[in-house]
Amino acid sequence: MMDIFEHRIITSAQKRISLVPYSLKTLCGNIYLDWDYAFDTLMEPLFWMVDNFAKAIGPIFVCMVFLLTGLFMYVAYTIGVPYWRDRSTPTLVILFIVGHWIFVNVVFHYIYALTTSPGHPPQGALVPETASICRKCIAPKPPRTHHCTVCNKCVLKMDHHCPWLNQCVGHYNHRFFYMYMVYMVLGTLFVMVFGFDILVKEYYGEELEPVLLPVADDTHRLPNESEVSLGSAAHAAPGNATSSSGSRRHRFFVLYESLTSLGIFLALGGLVIWHGKLISRGETSIEAHINAKETKRLRKQSKLYTNPYDMGARENWRTFLGLRSGRGWRHVLLPSAHLPERDGLTWRDQPRRPHVKVL
Repeated sequence: MMDIFEHRIITSAQKRISLVPYSLKTLCGNIYLDWDYAFDTLMEPLFWMVDNFAKAIGPIFVCMVFLLTGLFMYVAYTIGVPYWRDRSTPTLVILFIVGHWIFVNVVFHYIYALTTSPGHPPQGALVPETASICRKCIAPKPPRTHHCTVCNKCVLKMDHHCPWLNQCVGHYNHRFFYMYMVYMVLGTLFVMVFGFDILVKEYYGEELEPVLLPVADDTHRLPNESEVSLGSAAHAAPGNATSSSGSRRHRFFVLYESLTSLGIFLALGGLVIWHGKLISRGETSIEAHINAKETKRLRKQSKLYTNPYDMGARENWRTFLGLRSGRGWRHVLLPSAHLPERDGLTWRDQPRRPHVKVL
């Protein structure tokens, strides 16, 4: 009798212990709790800090863009223009026109990328096509829409959050952002090519010929150390001190322009190439990551994944640049404020392909 009673107690305890994991999952509010979910939960404070830090430094980065651009133009006018004016006036005129064409495009596209909303799903209205429900906004998400934790909003055809714009790059301002990078790369290349001679002459100019002093037998000799010191002291007059200070400032600006141009050219040049490949494939930065994972997953099942938004490289570029409704290359080479023809909410009328093919 005692054995039966003990057995019942042990069995009851085992059942209660087996319910502990389910109780913990219930308290966590997710019956599908796994290690990935637990990791995301533990990292949530770190994500919160990063998001708020990116949001705080956004205005500082925007001010830095305007400051650096203004400093570039200051160096160009105070050093580049006088240099080329003394060398060749016709060349200066050509460089002046080309340089200002690039500068106007840089400023125009940056301001429009900065002030144009990337696009958000409508609030309190029906969404014609829904891909999922946003867990943050608790609202329907149209296709290609993702939630930005920095802006705390869902963004249509979101590419990424850019701290240099202090907002997201999405459906409506993606073209402005990309064209800004393209013209910045052209601008820095322009500065490096036509400023290289200035840099070389500033830091690697021709060496001065040694000064020869006459002696009694009509030969010449090099000055000794005391004579060199006297000559240096003679040149170190108050007027020459100001000239020396100006020369140092001149040299600093030349070096600043050169190093900054090289850094921007390499950084933005890489981004232009990367985003150009994404545009050719009809995907955003986020979609590239998702499509790569999906392609890898389906390949293990001997299946081939196809991006449903890829209409071919030529058509993808025409859509991205908005070269429709009579618009042509003039709207690419010159500032144009036109927006995408689509509303970013639906993509149904695009040519559809099977998402998955059996290999």
